[in-house]
Amino acid sequence: MSLPVPGAELNVSVRPHAGPKALIYFGGNAEDVSASLASFYRAFPDRALYLLDYRGHGKSSRAPAPNA
Repeated sequence: MSLPVPGAELNVSVRPHAGPKALIYFGGNAEDVSASLASFYRAFPDRALYLLDYRGHGKSSRAPAPNA
């Protein structure tokens, strides 16, 4: 899934799950969150998962600003 933001598209790795519980995770510096989806699924099987790549990391577009 892609999340449009001003000047970029952020990649969001998603694992849907019925119900009210969800986990939103912002990857660390230079992390590609799509590689972590299976681990998060095992750790949080009862939640929908939304893992986001920062600008310029993973599958997100545009490099982050130097002061970010």
